[in-house]
Order: sequence, then C-alpha cells, then structure tokens
Amino acid sequence: MTDETWYAVRETVRLHTGLTLPPTMRSVISRSLVDLGIDDPARWLENPARREQFFDRVFIGTTWFAREQTGIDALVRALTPISRKRTDSVVHVWSAGCSTGQEPYALAMALLDAGCRPRILATDFHQPSLRMARAGVYSASRIPDQWRRRYFEADATGQYRVNRTVSDCVRFERHNFATDAPPVIQLDAIVCRNALIYFERADALAAIARLAAACRDGGFLLLGALEAPLLWMSANDPRFGSSAIPLVELSAGCPLRTPEAMTVRRPPPLVATRPRSKRETLGALTRSRELERAGQIQDALRVLDRPSVVEPLDAAAHLARGLLFKQLGQLDSAIQELRAAQFLDPESWLAPYQLAACLERTGDSEDALEAYRHTVAAIDNGGRSGVTPPDESIEVLAASTAASCRKKLGTRARTQPPIE
Repeated sequence: MTDETWYAVRETVRLHTGLTLPPTMRSVISRSLVDLGIDDPARWLENPARREQFFDRVFIGTTWFAREQTGIDALVRALTPISRKRTDSVVHVWSAGCSTGQEPYALAMALLDAGCRPRILATDFHQPSLRMARAGVYSASRIPDQWRRRYFEADATGQYRVNRTVSDCVRFERHNFATDAPPVIQLDAIVCRNALIYFERADALAAIARLAAACRDGGFLLLGALEAPLLWMSANDPRFGSSAIPLVELSAGCPLRTPEAMTVRRPPPLVATRPRSKRETLGALTRSRELERAGQIQDALRVLDRPSVVEPLDAAAHLARGLLFKQLGQLDSAIQELRAAQFLDPESWLAPYQLAACLERTGDSEDALEAYRHTVAAIDNGGRSGVTPPDESIEVLAASTAASCRKKLGTRARTQPPIE
C-alpha cells in the first residue's frame, strides 16, 4: 500500500467513524483491501454499503469482563443513592462504544448486586460486535465466578449465556457517538471507556461535549483510566462554557473529582495557546535530559514547566516529567503525568510500563496489571518507547520489558484466587 493510499483510507475512516488508525494497523488494512479485491480504495470507499463492509471487516473491539472494574465500582457507588431515592429504583445509563457487550453486561450485574434496577442502552457502530453482544455468549474463563453462578446459564458447547435477569436490563442499538447526536438524553450516567484513545484530540473533545449533553444535571461520565487527561483538556475547551454537567473521572478508583479539583497540571486555555515549534520542544526535552543526567532533577523539571517552549499536549514532555517525578518519589504526580503520556501516545511502551511500576508501589495492583497489558500490546505492535530525543539504549530494552510484563501477568494469573 502506498503512502498516498494509506493516508486516504485513514482520513476516510476518521471522517466516518471518528477513529484514527494507528500506523500499526497499516498492514492489517493492506491485507483487508487485498482480500476484498480493492484496487482503488479511495473510490471504492465512497460507496456507503462498501464502506460498511470494510468497517465490519477491519474493526474488532477488545474488551473483557471486569476490565478496569474500579471504575465500574465507583460508578455503582455513585448511582446507588440515586436509585434508592426513586420509587421504581431505576437508573438510566448509556454504554457508548460497547463493543461485544461485556461492559454493559458487567455494569448491569454490578448495579443489580447493589439493589438497583438498571436500564442500559448499549451502542456501537460495528455490526459484528453488536451481533455478539446481543447473543450474550462468552467463554467461562473471563467471567468472574460470582457472576457466572448468578447471572449466566451454561449451553451445550460449554460456553455461558447471560440470563434474562441481565439481558432484560440491556438494549443494544447501532450508533456512532463520534458523529451522531445522542440517541437519548437526561441520563444518570454515560460510560465511554477506551474508545477515545483512538480519536484525534480535537475529535475526542467534541465527542465528550456530545456525551455530556446527554447527561442530566448531576449525572456522571465515566472514561477509561487512560482518558483522564481529556477531562482537564475539556476544562479549557470553550465549547463547555459554564455547563452545570460535571465531567467526573471515576475509573482510577479515586474519590469523585471534577476537572477543577484534579491535581494534574492543566494547560493554558486552548484558544490562547501559541503553537510551539518542534524545535522549541525538542530543545527543552534535550536540555532537561542533560540536567537529569547531571543529577539536577528539579532543574530538569523546571525546564519542562516553561509554557513558552513545551506544548501542554506533548506526550514526550509528559513522559519525561513522569520519569522525573518518579525519581523524586512523588508517585501521585508521576502517575498523573504517565497517564497523560500513555493517552497522548498509545503506541509508547515506556509510559505504561513506568506507570505500572508506580501503581504497584501505591498498592493499585489491578490498574498496574492493565498498564502491563498495554505495555505488552504496544511492544507486540511495534511501538517505540516514546522517549524524545530518541535513545536506542532504551529501545533495545523492549523485548526484555515485554518478557518482564508477561512474567508479572502470568504470576498474577496463577496466584489470583477466584473472585467471590
């Protein structure tokens, strides 16, 4: 596939789905075009029916039960008092980008366990994923034991199907939250996790504005842990104005926090930010690296705090700051910076690896496992460390880093008792 073809396909996908294809998907896209017998992709994708055929073939969601469960648990704790105040105990939730259904079903089961009556609208634009979600059939290996016993029925093939208690709580529809108006409004909560990381930042902020508009006053928006930086980006976005709808980040298992209450360093208003040249940012990163090697960690941090030379949304700058904070033992600040770096550059493997190490030291083992999984995926997909200026002495550590992560993941899988 030529560069021209790749960029044309990439822009077509972004225009119609909101998703930005990472370079690691180029070979997958190329094979799909060959398999479909497409010799002129740009023209072929102009046809809506053919475009849908292509999207259905290419996009396959990755999710599982109890993924980032701390976020679900925090949302359930927030919704339970609301449910108890209502005579019918009903809470209304939208799961946007639901993939193959594990997330909305998990949310339904968690809310049922808490005594709520969930009514969940689950949407996705990918039709094969929706068919799997509606079927509600899953392998036993990734279903927590207590849910499998209570909310699933075994079938003849040894797999498990969600029972009517759960399936009656969830309705699946096709919808693209990246481009379409919200299908419902006045919701108690919206869950949209690990989808916006594939969006261009401006597109992600626009999507959050549409999602927030569907919440009632006092409702909740649950993003993935990697997407927390979008909250402070949104706080500086003029499209939100003085909206009374709180954007609340729950996924890290922390107390409910609005963007104004977060401790993460916020950039200046987007509308007033002067674009920095790559040369300016590279110069600041190089100078910071020199000071770090000389043992002057605080001075190295100060260089990266200068808004005149460092872009506030530069992934490499957040990564560098995170590594410096880690050296100083300021783990909360390191975690914030490394989350931002991982979000802004999902192909980087060093940010999630260092993030996992910090999370382990703070006792957040579940989020640490998520970060280790992300590290392995980034390395397997050919990602680089994300360090700027590039440092080959770090890049060569990718294989050993992946092996270390797999060892940690394997050890945890062997020693983790069943969830009761």
